[in-house]
Amino acid sequence: MKTSEAFLVCLKVGARIEREILEVFLKERIESLGSWGERRSECVGVKTVFQDKPEEAELLAGIPAVLEKIASASEPGVSVKRTIILLPEGKNVWDRDLITVLKSPVFDIQGIFRMERLLTGEKRSDPEDLFRLEDVLKEAIRSWLGRCGKGEREFSKPVDWKASLDAHLSESGYVSLFADPSTRRMALEVKEAIHSLKSRAEAIQKSAEKLPLSETNFKEMANKGWSVFAGRIPSVLLLGESGSGKTLLAKWIGESLLPKQFERVNISAIQSSLVDGELFGAAKGAFTDHPFDTQGLFLSQAGGVVFLDEIGDMEPACQTRLLTFIDDGLVRPLGWHGQPFAAPLLLVAATNRPLKEWVSSKSASFREDLFYRFDHVIELPPLRERRGDLRLLISVTLQDEDVNAGYAQGKGVRRISLDAIEALERMEMPGNFRELRGVLKRACFAARREKAETLCLRHFA
Repeated sequence: MKTSEAFLVCLKVGARIEREILEVFLKERIESLGSWGERRSECVGVKTVFQDKPEEAELLAGIPAVLEKIASASEPGVSVKRTIILLPEGKNVWDRDLITVLKSPVFDIQGIFRMERLLTGEKRSDPEDLFRLEDVLKEAIRSWLGRCGKGEREFSKPVDWKASLDAHLSESGYVSLFADPSTRRMALEVKEAIHSLKSRAEAIQKSAEKLPLSETNFKEMANKGWSVFAGRIPSVLLLGESGSGKTLLAKWIGESLLPKQFERVNISAIQSSLVDGELFGAAKGAFTDHPFDTQGLFLSQAGGVVFLDEIGDMEPACQTRLLTFIDDGLVRPLGWHGQPFAAPLLLVAATNRPLKEWVSSKSASFREDLFYRFDHVIELPPLRERRGDLRLLISVTLQDEDVNAGYAQGKGVRRISLDAIEALERMEMPGNFRELRGVLKRACFAARREKAETLCLRHFA
């Protein structure tokens, strides 16, 4: 690419050292964002050139004091295409220089960034600021490409441009870079939960090995000493919007602690009067036409993991029984008048209901003491708070056979256009990760119908 075809940047900062550091930083960002191609040898890219004339630049970046001088020296009617303001380290006050720059018609201000939050090395970078800056840079690059006659529709990325997964790893369905603050916080909370519950999970496994698990008759179970374990049940509560990945995270926690058994039950899908029996079991004759003992989920899953999905829909009476079970680890089947049975297991629950708000407002819909009985309460951020993860999630999801049929065999969608990627980034997606999967699955189907290997914007119509 010739210099005349380069992306021109005018950088106006005070100190030479800062300018050199910023030049390297911006050059890496711009050329990374503006590079497309399956292999380096085939890469179509943007070359960045720094020069001193702001009126000729595609992008002007500078500190307020220098930008103010440029505005004062500019002739009427002259405007710079795009400008970002860089605040020097320690400049937290919006002073006269900054206000003057913001008011000046000379500049098309795209954003204000603190240099210490952008630069790496000894200075701590801020992911949110980096993502905002990347948005500004991408818009500038796209505009420049259009004027150069290089429409972005010509460019696409291979499906695995963010991560290439082994076949067995793609089955997990959930990968995160933990790039956003809320996601990093969640990841740390999950690790802490697994670490703190590991010894209790090992104790559960050993206790379950001593139980006569083959027995289903309550009298026989009592005679054979089904009471080895008794004690507080280790528990985790997951809070998050629908589609945010609660089920997948529950499975991951379960596999990390007790990998042999995992059973999910959706509380909202069971008639409220039957939830007790489903969880705690029922003795022969407890109900009309109930001819035999049924263990219920807690007893049948002894030594494993029980996942109570949509626990926010559980009736208050059943909440009370669950509270007692978490406290002592004992199951009392409906209609059974003998000694309770020990059920050593790990309990994971989840809901999309605002339990924190309910508890704080003293709502009667969910017991406050049950909420606080859980050893760990983890909130999953919605997709709109995870913009730094979105491109990775797109890349990983398109490698899933259930979404992109034939991918593992070298068929299906192999690439995705840049305009399609950015259209996905602009979508609201209140259904979160589940909605993202659905959108991509339908688009892949549309692409297969026309035998297209590249997923384009038209496939999302």
